[in-house]
Amino acid sequence: MKELPSILEQDKEVQDLILRLSKERFAEKEKTEDRFDKILREIAADREAQIKKWAEQARQWNENNKRLAENVKRWDENDKRWAEDERKWQENQQIIRDILESIKVLNRKHEQSIGALGARWGLRSEQAFRNALKGILGEVTKLEVINKAVFYQKKHNRKAQRLMVISPMIDKKASELARDLGIQTYSYVEDIEPNAFSV
Repeated sequence: MKELPSILEQDKEVQDLILRLSKERFAEKEKTEDRFDKILREIAADREAQIKKWAEQARQWNENNKRLAENVKRWDENDKRWAEDERKWQENQQIIRDILESIKVLNRKHEQSIGALGARWGLRSEQAFRNALKGILGEVTKLEVINKAVFYQKKHNRKAQRLMVISPMIDKKASELARDLGIQTYSYVEDIEPNAFSV
């Protein structure tokens, strides 16, 4: 065994045999180096392709983020515009409600005024009739014509607890005089207090 290293170094046939046997099992140095170089080149090319791919993905990611930020900004602007439009719409709705309420109030007043005008003609006709009747009865029969409250008080021998006038239209001066005399007046709906008929 001690002689084996020297045999391997000196004997050309043994060297050729070992070389031939190892070629069957192992690749030559040049081929191995070529393979390593090829693998390293492939790895480098792969890495470069991956770097380019990552750079492209990063660029697309940045573009997408930029577009998303622009969209968020547009959405925020749209939200502000929608909120402003909603506020204006609500204001307009309130204005419309106020106008409709004013129209209703005016409509009631006009209806009552028109009704009161007709009633005034009726009242004047009635008053003219009463005056004529009072004159005729006073002259012909010598009867005293009194108003209804005094008539009630005399007939029932007691004072009326509450005096009131109900009319679709009462003149302001007449209303003031009635108040001074303790007579309650009731005219169109807006003038009636909610607790006027409570007991």
